[in-house]
Amino acid sequence: MKRVITSMLCKLIKYLESCLCHHPKLRMKVLKVLRAIPPLDHSLRTILYKQRWQEASREITLIVERHYSTEQANSRLIKHQQDCGQSMIQHLSDHTCTATQIGYVYYWVNDTLNFDKQTGIQRVSRGLACALIEAGIRLIAVKWDEDQKKLARASYADLQFFSCWNGPDPSLWHDWIEPVAAGVTNWFFTAELPLSINQVERSELLHTLRGLGMQCAAIFYDLIPCKIKSLFTEIFVQNFKAFITSLADYDLVLPISLYSHKDLIEYLLAKQPHIQLLQQKIQTVTLPSAFSSFPRVTSYIPATQQTLSILCVCTVEPHKNHETLLKAFKQMCKSSKLDIRLIIVGNPSTFTITSERIRRLVAEDKHVVWESSVDDKQLRAHYIACDFTVYPSIEEGFGLPIVESLWHAKPCICAEFGVMGELAREGGCLTVDVRDVKKLANSLLQMASDSTLRAKLTSEAVGRTFKSWNEYGQEVATKLIQATRTQGAPKSLPIKQTEPSES
Repeated sequence: MKRVITSMLCKLIKYLESCLCHHPKLRMKVLKVLRAIPPLDHSLRTILYKQRWQEASREITLIVERHYSTEQANSRLIKHQQDCGQSMIQHLSDHTCTATQIGYVYYWVNDTLNFDKQTGIQRVSRGLACALIEAGIRLIAVKWDEDQKKLARASYADLQFFSCWNGPDPSLWHDWIEPVAAGVTNWFFTAELPLSINQVERSELLHTLRGLGMQCAAIFYDLIPCKIKSLFTEIFVQNFKAFITSLADYDLVLPISLYSHKDLIEYLLAKQPHIQLLQQKIQTVTLPSAFSSFPRVTSYIPATQQTLSILCVCTVEPHKNHETLLKAFKQMCKSSKLDIRLIIVGNPSTFTITSERIRRLVAEDKHVVWESSVDDKQLRAHYIACDFTVYPSIEEGFGLPIVESLWHAKPCICAEFGVMGELAREGGCLTVDVRDVKKLANSLLQMASDSTLRAKLTSEAVGRTFKSWNEYGQEVATKLIQATRTQGAPKSLPIKQTEPSES
């Protein structure tokens, strides 16, 4: 009996050896199946991740021989192992061979590596990396070599840091392949704003990638620095504009919302009205709504504390409109006898003046708390504990905290305009002109005072359908496959820029 089990497992591993060499998603499914064989220790997981299939086969054989004597290997155990094998083979036959349809994807992580906090962009960069790996994409992490002015491999320490806040495990990235060996089906992909390098360096990078026959893709978030210039330094605005203009030279640009898509098309056409195939290369893939670290809350859970808690999750930046929120909250408290507190969760702004002003306003109000740095577990606890949330931003490309609030079955007060209004239409939100202190104060008071309203909006939130991160990754992977050129000459090279663009 023991030999039957061992033989079946060895055949399964041999089959996997030929099928899973380039499929991280299926390697994860292998682990789920093999975890049913106790004990699956760390050494075996490491072997599997590194695709050392022959060693894995021997290791499994040793585990079986060590833990199952002939007497223990009864028919029930054999049937369980056979069922696992059949389940694995079914997954194999159902899965599309994504990695054979495109080459390697060189995934830009430079800006997240240079930032020790988690903002919305960092969440997308980490979450999408996980989802693309799960989708079967051969993802290679890259950063910028300051000395040699070229792409470089991310170190193991870099990948460990990137894995913080639920990024991919370092072992799941594909081994380094020199870009010089890349073919025309390989991609450069950035889910970040590559503003840690200047315009000339970005132009040189793009030119080099084209010379290697690589295609280029980027996530597009918003035009906030262009639309609200007064909130940013002139140098930052010019650097940002140069990057956005350069997106016209990319093969694929993926706006995170229809609102962002419209903004980008109008901006690029105004700058370069003769851009060809602009509509084809700019394709919206809306961000996921799932708070992927934890399961969704699917029922109304009334807060147990006597103090009514309002949560605001967003980086403290000028366009996030915290100052108006604090004024509205103070005005609301004067009109209410309820014991209410406001918890702000968000990193300090890079605009020192803004952060200092908000810090002073918070210090003046004993009912307000500002937590500048929390991990996902702490953030989850805040969502669970609050009665509702408020998102006072006046301009966004998407507005992740709104959908994260609804994911946790918490109603949200947000803007009635822009992408925030789009997100609110499906239910769970109370919309208002967040630029108006009095109107925002009235909405805060209405939500705080009316438990029936909160229950109604919670019910709407629970009834909404949310896109998962894995679904998002599959959509992005599909766009990459569809945009991948057939073998042939690389696209014509973009013109290298040596001076900042005019505003």
